[in-house]
Amino acid sequence: TVSVAAKPVEITGIKINGVPVVNDTATAYVNETLRFSAETTTTDGVTVNWYYNGTQTNPFKPTQAGNKIFTCEATKDGYTTTKTFTVTVTAPFSITTQPENAEITYGDTALPAELTKLAVNMQDGYTAEAKWYISDDNNNKTLIADKTLTANGAYGDDTFNTTLASGTYSVYCEITVSKNGGSSYTLNSDTVTLTVKALPATIENAPTAKTGLTYNSEEQPLLNAGSGVVGGTLKYSTEKDGNYTETIPAGKNAGTYTIWYKVFGDDNHSDSEAVSVEVKIAPATITIIP
Repeated sequence: TVSVAAKPVEITGIKINGVPVVNDTATAYVNETLRFSAETTTTDGVTVNWYYNGTQTNPFKPTQAGNKIFTCEATKDGYTTTKTFTVTVTAPFSITTQPENAEITYGDTALPAELTKLAVNMQDGYTAEAKWYISDDNNNKTLIADKTLTANGAYGDDTFNTTLASGTYSVYCEITVSKNGGSSYTLNSDTVTLTVKALPATIENAPTAKTGLTYNSEEQPLLNAGSGVVGGTLKYSTEKDGNYTETIPAGKNAGTYTIWYKVFGDDNHSDSEAVSVEVKIAPATITIIP
């Protein structure tokens, strides 16, 4: 009869964060802290170590999704036994609907629907901090809107926290999810183009023709100045496509004059259409004394 000596120690079970590993497989989320514990046939004089890619580790926080293979090593009286197991790591949330290119007009405060359609799917217990950024060629980013998401689905209605100048921007949403203020995971949406169109410049009180003008051998202003200009500078010209200045044109000789005016927009406003006004200078009345 051959007797086989009992092994000094055997690994009978493994737990991660107190949950048993079944069939040598387990699941976890990115940035979740994993704490390993082993059940052994004896604890007297047993040393237990944990390894990932040959490096001793416990606890372990995965920073990327994928399959992670770990080894549990138990040693007693010079005898060592090992057990390997696989942890499948996934992100705690995903973006289910990406934003699309969008267009707004200067002064708009609401995020366009093409951006707010962005939708996420989160695991239970997680919340997400969603932040919209403008990015440039130097990888600088400027925050333009932000919101806390507490449920799955679309980003939803929101407003810009700054007024965007007219132009074209590259924008994306940075979403950071966390559970009860613990470990977090960040994922960026697709980068899309946001175009901010210039708003037409306007004038509240348009210039009007001077009335009652009569030839007096001197230059006379032909218009009453306009007022209430928004988004630009009011200018005048004697020709529709001529040279416009801020000086109201004057006339000397009797006759009919056509004066054009338009508002030249600033960086965030487009020019208004040119508008004409007719002005008359009547001939002087000559009185003949017999």
